[in-house]
Amino acid sequence: MDPANQRIANLHLSVLVCPDDITRTGQGDLSYVVNGGIGWTDLSCFVETRFGGIDLNANGRSCGMNTLVQEDGAAPTDREYMHQMGLFFVDNWPLKKNSPIRHHNLGSVVDGVTHTIMITENVHAGADPINGSGFANWASPEPWRSMFFLSPLVCDKLVCGPGAVNYSQGNNRSDDQFRIAAINFLPHTNAPTEGKLPWPSAYHAGGVHVVFVDGRVHFLSEQIEGHVYAALLSPQGTRIRGPLAQQDPTNDY
Repeated sequence: MDPANQRIANLHLSVLVCPDDITRTGQGDLSYVVNGGIGWTDLSCFVETRFGGIDLNANGRSCGMNTLVQEDGAAPTDREYMHQMGLFFVDNWPLKKNSPIRHHNLGSVVDGVTHTIMITENVHAGADPINGSGFANWASPEPWRSMFFLSPLVCDKLVCGPGAVNYSQGNNRSDDQFRIAAINFLPHTNAPTEGKLPWPSAYHAGGVHVVFVDGRVHFLSEQIEGHVYAALLSPQGTRIRGPLAQQDPTNDY
């Protein structure tokens, strides 16, 4: 971060911090993050979240590094799936000719603004008192500090081919492997390093608060079924075809 902006980015802004967030430091804290869908397509893929790269279209290439747009008759690229499955998403740098649009607008949220999640709580965002740096604050451009993601473990062995997609694992709270990506596995007092857990979390009993695209605030139960949770993250889930197809979440939460 430019040193000229560092002092501003380290300011404590109460509007960005949940009063129940005991990980706050008083400098650059952040408790709210935006919907990144199922992942991003840069060189690190899911390295920062303890996973390897996810192959959404099961073409043998993780993270969609080689193809910008769908070829005639071909399956959608990983990037196109990411566009359908997340409200905000990170693409591969640097920008190239015909790179996809990097965000949605109201017209492209075809699943409806009333049941597409835009923001959730995550007490593992923002300032990091253990491994602090110029990017460990509310102004950080690092996706794992400013976004939350659906667990890529919904796809068996991170390959989303036929018969390998199980959205119920999107909020699996019964297995330690999946629980690191489940909603609100807090409270506990020994919070992990900030920025390492880009999943919804809070110190409220029973769930987290979310903001939908229409501005409505809703308390989301930590026990929500994984397939419903996945559908609420996707702005275009009803358009998805193939193994990653989703159901309409209306009236299911």
